[in-house]
Amino acid sequence: MILIRLILTKSKWEKVLSYSSFSSKAVILMLVFSLVSDQSFLLDVIIIFLILNIWGVLIISAYMERGGNKR
Repeated sequence: MILIRLILTKSKWEKVLSYSSFSSKAVILMLVFSLVSDQSFLLDVIIIFLILNIWGVLIISAYMERGGNKR
């Protein structure tokens, strides 16, 4: 459902929100997989992915708040 919303929505803010929701759910799936398969190195990958996700959403939001490339 989130991917459909990401693709079909026209609002830029809804796209950012959908991207953030999708990546959060992907992190949860990776966390469950790493716990079930007992592979602790995946926890490092998950932390890096979360940091990149948070910074990406913050940078995109700040860029859009300033008006994007309308300057």
